[in-house]
Amino acid sequence: MTATALGAAVCTLLMGFVGKVPLALAAGLNVSAALTTQVVPHMTWPQAMGMCVMYGVVICLLVVTGLREMVRNAIPLALKHAITMGIGMFVALLGLVKAGSWARGPAARSPSAATSRATWVGCRSCSSASPSS
Repeated sequence: MTATALGAAVCTLLMGFVGKVPLALAAGLNVSAALTTQVVPHMTWPQAMGMCVMYGVVICLLVVTGLREMVRNAIPLALKHAITMGIGMFVALLGLVKAGSWARGPAARSPSAATSRATWVGCRSCSSASPSS
């Protein structure tokens, strides 16, 4: 994790000072998270590192062949905006729940209702709304 953060910091500084473009770069962070939480417990260390190398080779091939750009251009702009908004709203919901501003209904306290989406109440201070079914 330290190497990933250090790599992102170095790339960001190079992009700013050498490239004269104010962009932060953190390539591969999603792979690090998936690798450490999902894959590594079921693989040996060399297998996990080999998977990272294969991922890098596949990404390089997608970029060099132009397939990445073709896929990116095939997605309509409205869908790109919708995906961005959906991810933003999901992250905001996670923050609101973690901060205690957004609550789940009383039915969600039972173990069987833990995965039910119908138990979300909403803002704690807005009203005493009951969960909708």
